[in-house]
Amino acid sequence: EYMGTLLSCIGRFVARKHMADPSATPPPAAGVASLMPPPVNKRRSSLMVSLPEFQTLRVPVYLMNGDKIELDLPRLASADDFRVAVCKMLRLDVEQANLFCMWGISGVANLLSLELPGNVAPLDLEPEWTRLLKYFCEKKKRRKTPDWYECRITFRSRAMLPVQVLRNVDDPGAVRLLFHEATHAVLETKYFNLALEKQVKLAALHLQVLDSSFNKKTHKKETLAPRVKTLFSRNTLRLVNRLDLAEMLIPAYKKLKDTTAMEAMMAYLDLMYEEPLFTASFFETIVKDSPFFRENEYCILALHSRALYFCRAPSNSDDSMAVVLSVPYEDVMCWDYEETSFTIGILVNEVVVMQRTYTKKGTLIIDLLQRGTAIAHASVVGVPPPQGLL
Repeated sequence: EYMGTLLSCIGRFVARKHMADPSATPPPAAGVASLMPPPVNKRRSSLMVSLPEFQTLRVPVYLMNGDKIELDLPRLASADDFRVAVCKMLRLDVEQANLFCMWGISGVANLLSLELPGNVAPLDLEPEWTRLLKYFCEKKKRRKTPDWYECRITFRSRAMLPVQVLRNVDDPGAVRLLFHEATHAVLETKYFNLALEKQVKLAALHLQVLDSSFNKKTHKKETLAPRVKTLFSRNTLRLVNRLDLAEMLIPAYKKLKDTTAMEAMMAYLDLMYEEPLFTASFFETIVKDSPFFRENEYCILALHSRALYFCRAPSNSDDSMAVVLSVPYEDVMCWDYEETSFTIGILVNEVVVMQRTYTKKGTLIIDLLQRGTAIAHASVVGVPPPQGLL
C-alpha cells in the first residue's frame, strides 16, 4: 500500500528542527508514546490517563453530514478497529468499505484534517490535538474558542482515491456517504466556485434526496428561500438574493419528478466528478522562489489523484481559484521539507524547475506526494520513482 503514515513523516522530516532548537514546540505524535517527547501541553483528557488500557468506552464518530454515531470500543482501539466497527454499523459492502477510513478533523472548518494510519489509536489523538494545531496551523489562524480545540473522529473516504474508482461505487450505503462528502464540499470548501447554473442543478438534486418529488403546496418560493442556505455555497448566498435562488431552483426541481433518492445522489456525484479539483486536498503556501508566481504570493497546492495542481488564490471573494499549472505525478522529480521551507522540483518542457514555498504542512504534502508518485510510476514501465529528498 502507498499509505505512508503520518507518524513516520513527522519523525523523518521534522526531527532535525527539534534537535537544532530545543525550545521549539515538540513534534506531535499520534498515539505512539515511544516516538514522542514528554508532552508540554497539560490539557490532557482524564480518559487518557485514568482508565485501564482495555476499558471499553462509548466513543462518538462523526459522518460528513454532521450525523454522529456512537461505538463501544477499547481505549486503545486502532483506527482500523474503528473503521471495521463503523462499516458493520452502516452495513457497508466489504469491498467498498475499504474506500473509507478514520480522520481527525478540526471543529473549525478547513483548519486541519488528518487521515489516520490504521495502526494509530484515534483516542490518543484527542490529548495531542492542541499540539497538532499549533504545529501545523499558522498563528494568525489560532483562536482560543472551544470549537478550535475540538477534534472530531470522523469516518470519510480516503484521500487520493482515483475518480474512476469512485464512479464505480454502487453500494447504497457507500453512495450515501460519498454524497454527504460532495454536499459538504459544495457548502464548505472555499477553494473552488461552481458555476451558478451547475449549483442550481446540484441544489435541485439535493432537495430531491431530502424531500422526494416537487409538491406545489409545500415547495413555494417563499418556503424554499430560507432553505437555500443548506443547498448553495456561501459565496453564492452572498452574491445572489435567496428569493432569486429559490425561484431558479423550482424549475430544475420539477424536472426531477419520480427520480429516486439513490438516482438523485448518483446524479449529484456524477456532476461533481466533472469538477477537476473535487476530492483534491488543498494546502495554502506562500511563494519564496518560483518561475510561476511572484515572491510572497499565495500558491495553493491541490493534490488530486490525477495530478498536482499549482493554483493562484483568488484576489477577492468574488473570484474563483485559478489553476496556473497542472503536473502529472510522473513529472514530479524531487521534493524536500525542512522547518517551514518546502521545495519541489517538477519537469516542465523537459527542464526541471524548482519552487520553494513557506508552509507548516510540508509533511502532510509529502505523504500525499508519495502516494501519487508511487501510483503513477507503478503504471509507467521503465520510469524509476523519485527519491524524494533532494
